[in-house]
Amino acid sequence: MPRGGPDWGVITGPAPTGGDIAIAELAVRTGALPSIDRLGQVVFVNGFEGNLAPFETGLGGTGAAAALSAARARNGSNSLLLTGGSDGDRRADFTRRMPLAVVSRLGVELSFILPGTIDYWYLQLIHFDGANANTYAVAWDDANDRLMRLSSDSTFPLPLTSFTSFATGINLFAAASMWHDAKLVLDLITGRYVRFRLNNVTYDLSAFSAVVAVNAALPRLEWFFLLRSRSTFNDQIYVDDFILTQNEP
Repeated sequence: MPRGGPDWGVITGPAPTGGDIAIAELAVRTGALPSIDRLGQVVFVNGFEGNLAPFETGLGGTGAAAALSAARARNGSNSLLLTGGSDGDRRADFTRRMPLAVVSRLGVELSFILPGTIDYWYLQLIHFDGANANTYAVAWDDANDRLMRLSSDSTFPLPLTSFTSFATGINLFAAASMWHDAKLVLDLITGRYVRFRLNNVTYDLSAFSAVVAVNAALPRLEWFFLLRSRSTFNDQIYVDDFILTQNEP
């Protein structure tokens, strides 16, 4: 039977009030860029703190520009400021190309500020598999407050007529300090969308497939974000915390 009294000299650490800290939470607390939902395995992350060397930028129209800016930052000191041209293609965009490491569910997320009105933006992945170009894209149409997914092949830059609406009433607050978060998840195994998240709302897109076009380009992934400006305007958008993931649930 037990003998003696309690060992009152034992010193224990304080108990956590919020439960154990998961590895993803620990990573954020120790300096990693905070992601939207902390799902998937990160394969690339960029907070636009150094330069634009990891990306290719594209411009179209008078006054179009893509440059780092210290005026706004979700984290750190900089973000990417895209300014669409006032005529011609009226665009500013950036691309991240990379080899395909794992055929799985992939995710792309970023945060953005709308300083004012724009025409639209879209977030896109093209999966070149050696025989076809499998294209996925989600767009936000400012004038009509709707989210849209790519439904037909078209010329570059993709016009809104090549998209089909999947959510309406999406009126995003435009202000110099308001960051919105977006994440698109795709399944390269099935060739289908999985979901799209905008701020706190997640949309199930699993019923929709990529747009497939014959293309014998060498296998690779091309992640792409484009701002389309209104005619005669140089509309702008700030982008920060660009994160690519694999093995998404």
